[in-house]
Amino acid sequence: MEGLAIIRDDRVAYASRSFAAMFNAAEADLCGLRWTDLFTTSSPDYGRFAWPDLATISRWDGKARGHARNGSLFEADLHLVKSPGGDWVLHAVNTTMEQAEARELARRSAELERATRMKTHFLASMSHELRTPLAGILGLSEVLREGIYGELQPKQLEAIRAVEDSGRHLLGLINDILDLTKIEADQVVLDRKPTALTPLAEAAMRMIKSPAAKKCIQTRCTVNPPDLAAELDPARFKQILVNLLDNAIKFTPVGGTVSLTIDGTRDTDTVLAEVQDTGCGIDSADFRRIFLPFEQSDQQLARAYGGAGLGLPLVLRLAELHGGGVSVSSARGHGSTFTVTVPRGEPNATPAPAPGHDDPADTSVPPLPAGTRIAVIEDNPVTSKLLCDFLNGNGCRCEALLDSPKALETCRTFQPHLVLMDIQMPVIDGFELTGLFRASGDPTLATVPIIALTALAMPGDRERCLATGMNDYLPKPFRLHEVYAALARARAAQA
Repeated sequence: MEGLAIIRDDRVAYASRSFAAMFNAAEADLCGLRWTDLFTTSSPDYGRFAWPDLATISRWDGKARGHARNGSLFEADLHLVKSPGGDWVLHAVNTTMEQAEARELARRSAELERATRMKTHFLASMSHELRTPLAGILGLSEVLREGIYGELQPKQLEAIRAVEDSGRHLLGLINDILDLTKIEADQVVLDRKPTALTPLAEAAMRMIKSPAAKKCIQTRCTVNPPDLAAELDPARFKQILVNLLDNAIKFTPVGGTVSLTIDGTRDTDTVLAEVQDTGCGIDSADFRRIFLPFEQSDQQLARAYGGAGLGLPLVLRLAELHGGGVSVSSARGHGSTFTVTVPRGEPNATPAPAPGHDDPADTSVPPLPAGTRIAVIEDNPVTSKLLCDFLNGNGCRCEALLDSPKALETCRTFQPHLVLMDIQMPVIDGFELTGLFRASGDPTLATVPIIALTALAMPGDRERCLATGMNDYLPKPFRLHEVYAALARARAAQA
């Protein structure tokens, strides 16, 4: 706090409201008092000094202790300047209050930082605790569907596919919750790059091909102009499109139509992405509510169609991260149109390829040579077994290592061509174990390709894995064919 006073003949002729407030007094209460009676010249912090002789100077700066009317004391910086009319202007700064405010600000900042750390830790823990069992569920479903344990009867295969579909649905829900929370915690950074939008739109349409076919829904996709490009995060923009398309498919009846239109001709500075459906529509009174987390326009429809109410809030947050927004046009019984607008940016460089779709097979890499030795260092017995069973079934030779402290010595004997490394393991985690491999003095272990296979899926986790000496990173839950492709790429790179 700071305030001004006018000093005339060594007495207060005028006191500003803030000056008087420092003394817990009214302005009139201070007028007529000697200004040197309001302060003492001795302070344990500043020492003792003499009051200036105002008759001999035109300016003075000093420090003193102020005495408030309620008996409290405060430290103050004083600045005296003589005016042309002969009066003195006294500028006082209550440094005690400033210091208290600074301490309070530091305390609040520390509390906010602590809360942010706790939230980050919670997200990381929840990501791990939810993804690890899902990796087992989805992985076992996949090995059963692949016939690793023998051919299944049609009804058994149908049941396994239902289990896998349910697991994938749960994974999508978990990812949406974590994504939304990470955005609200400012932990999402966009990877903007020049991106061709036609292949991106086609990739998004492939993602909803199966659910659309189940309901005999016609789908259309248009990009105008076909070579349209924009500077954006291709993975996150594809996430926007898929969420909107999923939502449209969900609320469109059998035999309906869902269309995606991306247009760059209406405004050269922006890109518009419209998803239109012939579904049940939304009342205008619910437009705002549908963008709130866990909210839906109609609870009856929510029970009929399912969903947690996270898709549209996530679309809005991701659009806003791009510097854009989302609008909706709809009426009950007449379908809906959701329009996402994002800045076009500087798309003139070579456009990046669209993020890959969920095609489990990767035919771009050669198969692993028969007898490839793979160390599976994973403390979860379910995940370890399904990985080993799948890879052994594809001609590899796996060593399951559940105990990380013994992994190094076992690998000295086993001499693996490749290593799958979990991260969050008791006693010795994957980061430390990778460091031990690289510093082992064993020529094979010092250079063996190590692929992180982990439930750590927070921002920066991939970079941290690579920085510790790992060669690749796959988050859980994984598709077994993705693991195989990553191993094949690493093995081919050795040749």
